[in-house]
Amino acid sequence: MANALQYSRPDRAVVIELDRAGEDALINVVDRGMGIPAADLPRIFEPFFRARNAERVAPGLGLGLTTARLLVERYCGSLDVDSVEGVGTTLRVRLPLVVTEVTPSICCADPVPWPTPRPERDCADLDDPAHARDVRAPSLG
Repeated sequence: MANALQYSRPDRAVVIELDRAGEDALINVVDRGMGIPAADLPRIFEPFFRARNAERVAPGLGLGLTTARLLVERYCGSLDVDSVEGVGTTLRVRLPLVVTEVTPSICCADPVPWPTPRPERDCADLDDPAHARDVRAPSLG
């Protein structure tokens, strides 16, 4: 959302679409901003990578999309981007819907841990730090 607002002109709307597909929540963020150059699209989820047209518009470290994708994947979801330079960008998030009972407590002697969603999907690869590092950030070694 922050990227959509940051890289769009103030007179262009950013649209957030929410939907449900079976047991998944779907979230689309659609902007009609400057878009991402086609040559840069394969690298946008790499840590510290910034599209060349983004560098002249706003400062940044190139960690936003990397972090967002890692968080979404941690919960067995997916995050994908379609973009055309000069036309705009659509970011699509798919997350499993998980119902958990949470009893948040800040002051109790035995704090209740935040639940980790465990959908029926196979997330074993995401729980293996060695595999996760190889899949998500090979450039970090």
